[in-house]
Amino acid sequence: KHKQQSGPVPRPEGLAPENTLMLFEKVVEAASDGLETDVTLRSVFPFLMHDHTLRHVTNIHKVFANRTNSPVAMFTWSELKRLNAGFWFFSQDPFGTADSLEEEERWRAGNQSVCSLQLYLQLSHPYRNSLVQRTLEVINTSTIHLHPLEELQSSNIVKLNLDYSSMSAELIREYAAVNITTNLYVVSQPWLYSLVWCAGAHSVTTNAPQLLGALSFPMVISSLLLLHSSDC
Repeated sequence: KHKQQSGPVPRPEGLAPENTLMLFEKVVEAASDGLETDVTLRSVFPFLMHDHTLRHVTNIHKVFANRTNSPVAMFTWSELKRLNAGFWFFSQDPFGTADSLEEEERWRAGNQSVCSLQLYLQLSHPYRNSLVQRTLEVINTSTIHLHPLEELQSSNIVKLNLDYSSMSAELIREYAAVNITTNLYVVSQPWLYSLVWCAGAHSVTTNAPQLLGALSFPMVISSLLLLHSSDC
């Protein structure tokens, strides 16, 4: 088991402005095993965007003042390229981390633009050559409920992507016994990561790879909280 792995990551808190290439580069630097993002399609041109509008993560109020509440998908790529997607990171400082960036990084973060899917796919990352296949695998497993083991085995399911709150150490061990690995989401607190680690989860989806990656072994947690797991 690779218990120190951090799975696909949508939005690492405080590393860089979301929806930008700089953010995903930071995720790779944090030694994450995969990337996860939201893709929006407009005029057959896909780009990365989590929000439904642009008012919180760009300077749209300065560029398209009368369209601040318009859906993201209503903008062309040419229009999106005119927007600054990094200035808000400093003006709002949502995670209180903006001042921790070096001067060069502050300049770069403040001048980020909306990231296209094409640029994202070109990012140097261990999974770049199999990103499409991995995306399909995650999609195919993300809606799976807790089916009987026999049904999962007959369908050749070898990996489950599950909400951590729906799992227990016993279920994780039962899956592992028949060679079905589990990825749990969204796990961003060190204590919770330690909990699922000791429970036997294979990997996690997290918003904080920089925190979880710093743990070389689980935190000490009471046996009651560990749900009687003895795998640590």
